[in-house]
Amino acid sequence: MNKKIKTGFFKSKKFVTFSIITAMCLCFLSGYTIAYQPHMRNAENYLMQAKDELQKATHNKGGHRVKAIDLVNQALWHVREGIRDARE
Repeated sequence: MNKKIKTGFFKSKKFVTFSIITAMCLCFLSGYTIAYQPHMRNAENYLMQAKDELQKATHNKGGHRVKAIDLVNQALWHVREGIRDARE
């Protein structure tokens, strides 16, 4: 007389396991996307390239080259802080 009571898929152990694994994967992937910051990393790379070009330029720019390097350094700092804040 021990008849198995049919339970739906949503009450099964397989569903619970699947749900937990899916939730863990989504949390991991969302954290990876936030931490990776592809646009901010691209901006950081472009700023470093700009700084390199400014440093290679001749020094006869009336102080504007030096000011541009300073502004690029400030921009780099802000980009890096933005990346760091997104990780927290």
